[in-house]
Amino acid sequence: MLGVLRSNQETAGVLRRRRCEMTTTEDIYEQAALWHQGQHRDDFDWDGFTRWLAANPEHRACYNEIALLDEEIDRLRPALLPRAVKNKGARKWLRWRIVAGAVAASAVAIVSLPLLRFDAPTASPVYRTAASEMRSVTLPSGAKATLAPGSTLVANVDNARHVRLTGTAFFDVRHDPASPFTVEAADFLVKDVGTRFDVSLENGILRVAVQAGTVSVSSVRFAQPVVLDAGKALFADPGRGVVEITAQATEAVGSWRQGRLVYNRAPLGLVVADVSRYAGRRVEIDRDLANRRFSGVITIEAGVSAIDTLRQLTGLDARVEGSTVRLVRGAGG
Repeated sequence: MLGVLRSNQETAGVLRRRRCEMTTTEDIYEQAALWHQGQHRDDFDWDGFTRWLAANPEHRACYNEIALLDEEIDRLRPALLPRAVKNKGARKWLRWRIVAGAVAASAVAIVSLPLLRFDAPTASPVYRTAASEMRSVTLPSGAKATLAPGSTLVANVDNARHVRLTGTAFFDVRHDPASPFTVEAADFLVKDVGTRFDVSLENGILRVAVQAGTVSVSSVRFAQPVVLDAGKALFADPGRGVVEITAQATEAVGSWRQGRLVYNRAPLGLVVADVSRYAGRRVEIDRDLANRRFSGVITIEAGVSAIDTLRQLTGLDARVEGSTVRLVRGAGG
């Protein structure tokens, strides 16, 4: 396989020979290749990878060489891989055979760059869902999260137990008193003091509901953190200066995962934002109605119009404005 690399040196014009400047072993290169290859998996062991990098300076040096070489092989794939290899799986296997063969030799062909970028920052893992997609992931910390449609979750590369959320997600966290799991949503911080909870940030309105254990919600807007036990929910609307704690049936927490939106005195603005997420089109509500309280169950499944259900339960009228549906006061309201 090393011969494949060498035969393309003149054509590619970017590869050169170089001996590894550190005393390394074939085993370290092989480990580095396996760590690099595994990072596309949702269950990748980020904590174990961090410990492996820190255990020996040679680990990071060899890992960076693997990453740089793999990046260049991707760029030069048409020249490096035989035309006869058609199957995508076979190409991926062959690429890693090239990497393993190249780094195992004492004379290694690597990318010629002004800097080897050994200290290049690692990108934070990002998880996204499309408008009609729900996704369950295992985060670098080992915590599990289910993302609602149209949501984004960013894991902090420097702190595996800190994530940033836009949209809605349900979390199942193994509690660690020495290192709390924290969800950042706008300027709110939701810290796990328990296990299972739901967090949503829609149109600036925060909703936190606890199914099991306890969470703490803090913000620069709060005089002190608000502690929520199982069966409690918090609604915070900074734009209106409203913070409210309500009861929430534990079986209803995260019920959107089973196709039901369950509310108990929730701000109507938040309900409308949820319905918009699942209806497949933008739904808005007049500002003077957004803080009205709503209790009820809305089904989200094929053939059922969540917009019509909400309209009927609230007595509001639906007005179509281009691609947007606006809920307004009915004739009698």
